[in-house]
Parts: sequence; structure tokens; C-alpha cells
Amino acid sequence: MRTVGRARCLQSHADEFSCYFDGDAAFKAYTAKMANKGTWGDELTLRAAADLLGCKILVVTSDKTNYILHYDAPATVAKAKGTADAATSLNAMASGGEARTLFLT
Repeated sequence: MRTVGRARCLQSHADEFSCYFDGDAAFKAYTAKMANKGTWGDELTLRAAADLLGCKILVVTSDKTNYILHYDAPATVAKAKGTADAATSLNAMASGGEARTLFLT
């Protein structure tokens, strides 16, 4: 995700992501930082990307015990649990297609 795009995504879904910060000022400072060119994304931006793209993101790390990080969009999580709502959500997001997985290494 481009730096400006991820900041806009976070800002447009502030109700979902601002709870991780100590107040609105801290959240605004974070999103302003994320909008700067050359700023590396973090776990929160990966969570936002999974939600926005409607996919599962797997990150392979060098950690010996927790070497694959999973970020699932809400619909892909629900589908994995086999709920009826999952199919409805996924159809609305992907026009009936299967959940997609984005691999970042």
C-alpha cells in the first residue's frame, strides 16, 4: 500500500483503528507519520490492508517460534469459521469470488 493510501485508509476507518492510541491527537500524529514517503508500515497498517483488500496477508519473519504472521480480513476469518455470515460478507466484498491471500516476504 502506498504511504498516502494507507494513511487515508486508517483515517477513513478511525472508529476501528483509533482505539489503539491514547486519544485523537496520538492517532492523527500516527496517520500523519504513515503518510510520509519512505515510512515503513507496521502491524496496524497490515491489518488495515487486509481489511481494505478483503484478503489474508501472511508475513514470513525471521523469528524462530512465531515466523508466520497472519492478518485476516473480517470476512476471511468468518469464512474460515464456517459461518453463514461469512459467505454473505465475502460475496458483498468479492462478488462471489474466493478469499484472496497476499504473501509478503
